[in-house]
Amino acid sequence: MFFPFPAYQSGCTDGRRSVMRRGRFGLAAMLMMAATGLAGCSQTSQPSVSPSASASASECPNSSGQMDSIQLFFGSAIPGGGHVSKQQWTHFLDTTITPLFPTGLTVYDTSSQWQDRTTGEVVREKTRVVLVVAPAGAQTDNAVQTIRDTYKAQFRQQSVMLSDHIDCVDF
Repeated sequence: MFFPFPAYQSGCTDGRRSVMRRGRFGLAAMLMMAATGLAGCSQTSQPSVSPSASASASECPNSSGQMDSIQLFFGSAIPGGGHVSKQQWTHFLDTTITPLFPTGLTVYDTSSQWQDRTTGEVVREKTRVVLVVAPAGAQTDNAVQTIRDTYKAQFRQQSVMLSDHIDCVDF
């Protein structure tokens, strides 16, 4: 299947975000990048995104414009035992995420698996995904990092996975 967008470019930033832009290969390219070690990037490497890696505003159809499309993946298993309960999640969503993105977001429940960095064990757990579409920039970046840091500290998580790309959006 062909999508009329430039191919994915990837790289690392200061350790906060992986840069992935909309591309010809879609989800398959993202998964391939993850499998080939994108997660192992150096904390100090710079992004390898070229200016053509995201659609320009003139490439967005009709009245749509560019927005940052962010997915955050929150695991529910707590190291040492237990899970983030529905009540705990709702409180986190209401007190941490919603105030930072009051104009809207989407939450969906799913399941995931990942390899524990310490034990090498494959962990399967219920996961909540938050999708936020917001203007790209430092304010959005800071809000996303605050959410990730707060969740990791509050629920003793190794990480909160982030997928971030630019999309043409129209409301």
